[in-house]
Amino acid sequence: MSLRESIDYKALSPYSYPWGVSFSPNDSLIYVSMINTVYQYDRYATSLASSTVLLTIPDTNPYTWYNKHYGILQLAPNGRIYAAEARTTLYNSTGQPIGYTRGWLSEIRYPNRRGLACGLRDSVVQFREPYIFYASLPNCIDSDMGFGAAFVSVSSHHFCVGDSLRVQASMKGFSGDYAPQMQVWYSDSDSVLVQGYAATHTYTQAGQYTLRVRLWESCSGRYRDYTDSVEVLGCEPPRLSLSCLVSDTCGQSVGTVSYASIGGAVDSLRWDMDGDGVFEYVGEQAPLLHESRAGVRRVGLWCKNRYGRDTVHCELSFQPQDCSSYYFVPNVFTRNADGVNDRWELSSRGYGLERLWVYNRWGVRVHDLGAVGGLPPSSVLWDGGQQSAGVYFYVLELKESATGRKVQIKGTVELMR
Repeated sequence: MSLRESIDYKALSPYSYPWGVSFSPNDSLIYVSMINTVYQYDRYATSLASSTVLLTIPDTNPYTWYNKHYGILQLAPNGRIYAAEARTTLYNSTGQPIGYTRGWLSEIRYPNRRGLACGLRDSVVQFREPYIFYASLPNCIDSDMGFGAAFVSVSSHHFCVGDSLRVQASMKGFSGDYAPQMQVWYSDSDSVLVQGYAATHTYTQAGQYTLRVRLWESCSGRYRDYTDSVEVLGCEPPRLSLSCLVSDTCGQSVGTVSYASIGGAVDSLRWDMDGDGVFEYVGEQAPLLHESRAGVRRVGLWCKNRYGRDTVHCELSFQPQDCSSYYFVPNVFTRNADGVNDRWELSSRGYGLERLWVYNRWGVRVHDLGAVGGLPPSSVLWDGGQQSAGVYFYVLELKESATGRKVQIKGTVELMR
């Protein structure tokens, strides 16, 4: 038998659908709950459908089939399988169910036995407050094919005074009457609105409001709180301010454009990023602009709401820095303590100083920086020390940072006093 084999569960029980599933402790049998019925299947049978055993009698009356619900199934540590259960207790004048007891468990006492010998018994365990669940267990377990976690959605976080805010609660796999019960607190009112699964509210004044929603999750059997915020703006056309900032780096400038809303709600935004007057880019944020050449670019932002529209512009001035490598070695310096050109200094970008030797006219070494391992730009090469005025010879080694290439420079420098 393949577990991929499909079963027409509507043919088995026309007013049902699968909810829970559990394997027997020895993995030979599969139990499936279908709201008002429980079925057993033999994993090792030639045909899954032919091995079907009905453990309960389905009610085919469309008004009373809700009498008993079997929900999720779970194999317990004691080797028994428990089925979450709910029973109908209240009916309207037409016989339709309008209320349920909650928090019961049915028991499959011998889940390794085939057929009715498995010993299905109803209502053997009851949960008490606060552990009350509708066809579920205190924890949402993996075998639950029905209810999932509840969640909240808000129609909008930004809208105008007089517009309706809709809060919707829903649960995975279900909607409508099966959605969780909900309570909503609006921060502009002291009242608490209790709804089934949806609520609407109209704010009468502009401002920032906190929205609190409390949900009852039948799956987890507890309340879950959600907090959100909404911004209510006056019913007026949108008004924006635009800011353009440029960061200039080596060989490239990066432009950043941002906006702020200074009035009215904003429904949609369109950007003109190349200054051609066409607002082709749609989005809350403008893309970054990269330029390798100097120049000015004009950008624009267009927005609208149902009360009007607005268009704003700003300019980006790009001035990429010239970061090409260079070096300059002066051929004279004046050691006269006037504060101007008193030291022999190397000016460079992209090069580091590796070694320097200075010799007098007789070939005697008078200065040696040694293997200094790369000094920063505008490094002091020599201050003249106690040497007399005159012309000196030097050998200078530099290393290019980008390529690691070494350059040796030979020349003369004049010391003047």
